[in-house]
Amino acid sequence: MELGVYTPSWARFVSFLFGGSYRKEVPFLRLVFPIKYEKYMTALTRRDSQVASLEGFLAEWDVWLCPVTTTPAYRHIKPDRYFGPYPLYDDPIMVDEEPVNYLMANGAYTTVFNLTGSPVVVIPIGYTAQGLPIGVQIVGKRWHDMELLEIAGLLDKVACAYKRPPGY
Repeated sequence: MELGVYTPSWARFVSFLFGGSYRKEVPFLRLVFPIKYEKYMTALTRRDSQVASLEGFLAEWDVWLCPVTTTPAYRHIKPDRYFGPYPLYDDPIMVDEEPVNYLMANGAYTTVFNLTGSPVVVIPIGYTAQGLPIGVQIVGKRWHDMELLEIAGLLDKVACAYKRPPGY
C-alpha cells in the first residue's frame, strides 16, 4: 500500500491480474494482494503484534543468529523474464533435494525482519566445498543498531570468513 501509493490504479490492477500464477508459488505475496485499505489496516495491526513478540523474545538475548537463506550461496542465476523492473524466475532452487520457488528460497528467512523493522547484519560464517559463502543473519533489538554492529564485529573477528572480492 505504501510503496504503491504513487502507482496508478490501472497499473496495480494489471499487476494483480497477471501476477496470479507467481503469487501461488510465493505465499507471502498472497498476503498483500489485492490491496485494500481494510486489509492494509489489518496487516499493520498484525505487524505490531509481530514486532512486540519478537522484541519480547529478544529481551533476554543480545542478538539472535539465524540462517540468511534456505541454501548456501550459489552461482548467479539469470532471470527468466521481468515483470516491469522485477526479475522473475521459473526454475526452482533445490533445497534438501526439493524444488522451492526462487523468491521463497531466498527471502523466507529475511522477510520477517523486513516486516518487524529489526536491524540485521549479515556476515559470512564459512564456505561450501565449492568456496561459496555461507552467511549468518545477526538480528538485534529495534533501536539498538550500535550494539548490534559491535557484536557483529566481534563475531566477524572470530569467524575470520570475510574475503575481499577480487578487484576491490
